[in-house]
Amino acid sequence: MNKTSRKFTLIELLITMTIGIILIGLVGQNLMKKPAGIRRKEALNQVKVCFSNAKMLALATSSKTEIRLSPDGKNIEVIQVNMSVNPFSKSTRTLEAEENETVIKKRRIIAKPIRFALPNGCTIKPKDEDLISETEQITTMFTFYPEGGAYGDIFKLSTGTRNFNIEADQLTGQLIISENNDL
Repeated sequence: MNKTSRKFTLIELLITMTIGIILIGLVGQNLMKKPAGIRRKEALNQVKVCFSNAKMLALATSSKTEIRLSPDGKNIEVIQVNMSVNPFSKSTRTLEAEENETVIKKRRIIAKPIRFALPNGCTIKPKDEDLISETEQITTMFTFYPEGGAYGDIFKLSTGTRNFNIEADQLTGQLIISENNDL
């Protein structure tokens, strides 16, 4: 009996390894796309929950509620605010000159802020970048009123691969999210 042993040549091994590397590369790229979609959905859900909380807080407490944005665009806060004029307050005061009169405005935070952190790689900024000055610590995105209305500018949510415009209907306070194809 003659036993013939078949061995692989170097070329056959190189071709097999090349095909394997190409397949691993294709599968790896598809696996990396899924987390981006998950981050995008999570960021959109965070914005929706933030708007819902702000609107409900304004309606339930009959006071103005603001959604504020951190300077880096990675954190959002819902803050219930009451504006009143009180010249005898010992809290922080802002002086404004109006026709040679000094008016002292006191901004009082009624409840503890509710903070939302966007997923890594996602940021939210004003659509018009000139709205943020370098000295501002926090930018107010939207203000919700006890009557149900809202006021605010258009903001851009960037999730890495896609951008979304975020705005609120002024009459109803409803969240409006539209995909922005301008890159």
